[in-house]
Amino acid sequence: MAGATIFENPIQLNDSGLWSSGKVHLTSAQILALNVTPILLIAAPGAGLTLDLVSAMYKFNYLTTTYVCIGNCLIYSTSLGIAAGSALSSDVNIITSTVSRKKRVAFQTVSNPNSNMVANDSISIALTGAATVGDGTIDLYLFYRIIIE
Repeated sequence: MAGATIFENPIQLNDSGLWSSGKVHLTSAQILALNVTPILLIAAPGAGLTLDLVSAMYKFNYLTTTYVCIGNCLIYSTSLGIAAGSALSSDVNIITSTVSRKKRVAFQTVSNPNSNMVANDSISIALTGAATVGDGTIDLYLFYRIIIE
C-alpha cells in the first residue's frame, strides 16, 4: 500500500477518545494507480483502539485533462478490503469532474452493516476500476476519533 502526504492534528482527549483531523494529498500519479495501489489514509491506532471516521471532504483540483474512470472511489476499513458492501463510502463523480470542486463524503454505515470498523484497523482509499487518463489532484480532509476500548 502506497503512502501519501498526511498531516495529522490531535485535538482533544476525553472520555470518548482522542479527536483528531488530518489532510491527505493525492497526486495525479497516485489517483491513476488507485485501482492497483490503495493509499493509506489513517494508520491503525494500536491494540485496544478503534478508528471512527466522523467526517471527510474531498477537494478535487482540476488541472487540464478529465479523468476517465470505470470504477468507484472507495474509502474503506483496510482489513475488510474493497469487497462489495464493505466500503465506508463510494463515489465515482469526484475524479470525473471537469472543474475543481469540493464534496463532502457520504458515509454508508447506517444502511450498510458490513462497513463496520474493526479494532486496530486502518482506513484506506482505492478505486474499484482503472482510471486511465487525467491529471487532477485530490486533497482529502478527515475528522476522526480514536476510541479507547
